[in-house]
Amino acid sequence: MRLRTILLILLIAGLFALLFAVPNLYYPTAEVRIISEDSNHLPAASSNADIAFQISLPYVLAHILQTFNISQPPLWLFQISWTLLGIITTLFGLLTSGCILLLYTRKKLSENPDSRHMKILSYLTDNPGAQQKDIIQATGYSRGSVSHHLRRLMQGVKICQIKSDAVRYYPIGNVTVELHQSMWRLLENEKRKRIFQTILHHPGISQKHIAEEIQIPVTTLRWHLEKMQKGNLILVDENQQRTSYSVNPSLHLLEYAQYL
Repeated sequence: MRLRTILLILLIAGLFALLFAVPNLYYPTAEVRIISEDSNHLPAASSNADIAFQISLPYVLAHILQTFNISQPPLWLFQISWTLLGIITTLFGLLTSGCILLLYTRKKLSENPDSRHMKILSYLTDNPGAQQKDIIQATGYSRGSVSHHLRRLMQGVKICQIKSDAVRYYPIGNVTVELHQSMWRLLENEKRKRIFQTILHHPGISQKHIAEEIQIPVTTLRWHLEKMQKGNLILVDENQQRTSYSVNPSLHLLEYAQYL
């Protein structure tokens, strides 16, 4: 059963519990009489053969009694209603606790190397930029299972995805500090910096559109792009129709905001 279905059931159960628990403002109490066959058992101050007392009614029960114009419901009806309320409230509490525990365990990624998401992460570490079909072929997992674990890895900030002509996945934080420094030194060149900014704001952009955007010759642009690709600043996605460029998702852009 999916987590959304469990949450929906909890919401409905909680609503019913509230309806049974919250008193009706228009019909808050009802009088219940206990008839005694032996007047000797009555309190000395009582002159009647029965005892009357007021009891609060849950909303649903009060509405039913009001609909059928029942002013003095039997005692067993109250006993049944409050017993059901206790059962519903207990189940609601158990389901809520279980759901909270389930949410916590689902959000916390296991470090077990034999778990599916860790195997997928290991594959992406060795094959950054792989597509979902590559992961399916390499692991043998179903498409639904791979999609599920990719979402969990992205929620856990272990991987990210880049969309251009295809969706590709990359591990996060696998670039050393030394490599970062050498990469960002490439942006000390003003033209390269403008190229990088253009690719950053237009992921999947083609070489032709970059040249048009910053007004430099294609030959000059190609030379800069090759340097940036070798320096791991950008990723190149080549196919038969076009070549597109995206910023390497492993970069910590906030640390080098002065270049952007």
